Amino acid sequence: MDKKIEKNWQTIPAFLSCAGNNLNILEEEVDLSLQKEYFEIIRELSSKPQKYKQLCSQYLEEINNLFDESIDNEVKKEC
Repeated sequence: MDKKIEKNWQTIPAFLSCAGNNLNILEEEVDLSLQKEYFEIIRELSSKPQKYKQLCSQYLEEINNLFDESIDNEVKKEC
């Protein structure tokens, strides 16, 4: 194994111990199309501050719907 790669692998335990409870590892794979949608939304919000303020206000009104499993994910995205 390349020495640089080996050294990087050796630093992982130290990194994990520093992160403590602040580190979350996904147990499930995130769909690539969903990731793409997320980054497109972020890009749009960063270029339109008014849209961001509007969505923040709407988020506070709709927060409970995000965790309601009876509501379809596509409907949640539109909210």
